[in-house]
Amino acid sequence: MQSGGARTRSFRCSSPTRSARRFAVSLRPADSAKGGRSAVTCLNLVEGEWRRTAELVARPSLADRRVTLLELARSRESDCTFAVDRAHAFWSSLEWASEGLAYRKHVLKNVSRLLQYFYEECLDELRQQTPKTRLEADKDFWEAKRAVDHLEGNAEKAMMARSSRR
Repeated sequence: MQSGGARTRSFRCSSPTRSARRFAVSLRPADSAKGGRSAVTCLNLVEGEWRRTAELVARPSLADRRVTLLELARSRESDCTFAVDRAHAFWSSLEWASEGLAYRKHVLKNVSRLLQYFYEECLDELRQQTPKTRLEADKDFWEAKRAVDHLEGNAEKAMMARSSRR
C-alpha cells in the first residue's frame, strides 16, 4: 500500500469486534527530508550562548531505533573547563559573592524551597530507601526542612551580629 511516498503496511486486528478496522503503520523514520520532524539538537549553554561541541551523539528512540530523537553534545574536558571558568567569572562578578554568609543564606533558602516543591518525591524516596511508614517519612521530611530553615535563620543572625559590630 503506497501513500504519499511512504511505505505502509496494513494489519487486520484479530479481535472479532474490530476485524474490519485496518491499522496503517509507517515504516519511514520521523526525520525524513520532506517536512518530517528532524532530531532536536541539544547544545551547551555557556555565557548565554548555545555552543556546539566537537562531537554530537545521536540518541535513538527506545521504541524505534530507526528514529533519532535528539543529537546530544558530547562535552570534552576542554568544554567543561571553559564552562566552569566562565561560570566562576560570572559568579565572581556578583557583589555578594565575596560574602560567604549571604551566599549560605541564599543557598539554604533555595534548598528549603526545593524541599517544599518536591515534597511528595522526597517522601517517596525516603520510603523507598528506608522501611518507613508515610507518617514516619513525613516526620523525617519536616525535621529536615526545619533544620534547613534553622540554618538559614542562623546565617541571617550571624550577618546581623557582624553588621552591628562595625
